[in-house]
Amino acid sequence: MGGLMRFLNHSCRPVTEFVEVSNGGRTTVVVVTTQDILRGEEVTVDYGDDLWFVCRCELSECRHSNIQDEEDPLEV
Repeated sequence: MGGLMRFLNHSCRPVTEFVEVSNGGRTTVVVVTTQDILRGEEVTVDYGDDLWFVCRCELSECRHSNIQDEEDPLEV
């Protein structure tokens, strides 16, 4: 079930981004790398500002540090 994008995890320092591409009358969302990805490196993307989970990236530049201490609904 679902497309391959379901395997992209969130990171506040992602290695890919979503880009809209027009193809005739259709618009498609594609994933584009923003840097070289090494073999074995996880492919991540920034899910945006409205997260439905607690961000646990633990990066100093985490954009969601204000919700780090909230209870994770998946672990309740």
